[in-house]
Amino acid sequence: MGDSKFAFWLSLIVGPFFGGFAGYFISASVLAEYSWCISGEEHCIREWIGAMSGWVAIGVAVPTIHYLRKQISEQKKQTAFQLGDAAATLDSIQDLDDPEEVVLRLVNWNRRGLLVKDVGIVGDNIQVGIMDYKYNDKAQNLQGKLPFVRGWEDRSRGPNAIQFKLSTAENNQIIDEYPLGSRAYMDVQIIGSIHENRRLICFLHPQES
Repeated sequence: MGDSKFAFWLSLIVGPFFGGFAGYFISASVLAEYSWCISGEEHCIREWIGAMSGWVAIGVAVPTIHYLRKQISEQKKQTAFQLGDAAATLDSIQDLDDPEEVVLRLVNWNRRGLLVKDVGIVGDNIQVGIMDYKYNDKAQNLQGKLPFVRGWEDRSRGPNAIQFKLSTAENNQIIDEYPLGSRAYMDVQIIGSIHENRRLICFLHPQES
């Protein structure tokens, strides 16, 4: 974190200062003494260099601005995480012991609790059955209730997480292999002063590069 702050202030202050000093030194000490004219007094290399300096400054500024935007974006993510405003994450994998079943795992990195309203596989005519449910790696019985995941309030412990093991079928045929690009989803409601509905989506397996 310290190295990032150092690089941020170095690029923001030292870079422009050095560029301005170098430009002033060239124009004041070198170009002011020699006109380096090609024909007459209207077409001088000094004027060409002076005009090009603006484009050079733009060329230097563009990557610097891009770098600063990335730094600000990363700082916003770190701040959100520290304040407990980070989003929940959803991961999935086919069960290694039983390829006909899919395991979905949600981790709540937010300080607010969330209510799981629906879970399934993206697609038409796909039926989903919940074969197993765990809360913080402990088997639970939903008993027809919607799962509620507490917010991450105690930072001395890990975040709360839930895990579903799903059995899926399409047109009453068990699915044991999913095509590339298949996705799972979980519809959740984030509990707050204003409840927010959100759909979390993840791929069932890594995508081809």
